[in-house]
Amino acid sequence: MTATLTRLGAQIMVCVGLSSFMAVMPFGATRAQDPPEKGQPFPELYRMYYDGGLLEYCNLITPLAGKGFRAMRADLLARDHPTEEEHRRTRIAAATAIDIEYLDHGLGGQRLWCKTEGRAAFDRFEAYGRDGKLPD
Repeated sequence: MTATLTRLGAQIMVCVGLSSFMAVMPFGATRAQDPPEKGQPFPELYRMYYDGGLLEYCNLITPLAGKGFRAMRADLLARDHPTEEEHRRTRIAAATAIDIEYLDHGLGGQRLWCKTEGRAAFDRFEAYGRDGKLPD
């Protein structure tokens, strides 16, 4: 009887925890409809951090892509002048979004994600590292 109640209690706790998590998740945007940076106060900075996380998940980091990431970050921070708190919140929001996106794709879907979105992000960082500007 006690073991059954313990399992039931654990199941209830998991359900309550999941429902609490789901209550704070944004359900309005989907991958097909809205870009991840939509509604962010610094959309280009957010996208840069999001794409950097994508390169990490896809194992596409090269010295030139890393140089492009650092150069783009410096240029965006110099141009947009976010406060330390705004910058921190942007980094956290992008990291959270890319983690959720990774979990949404799963292991099988990650391959296509990396070949498409990951490759596009890689190309942007490499171009920025090489030319100091985004490709046309």
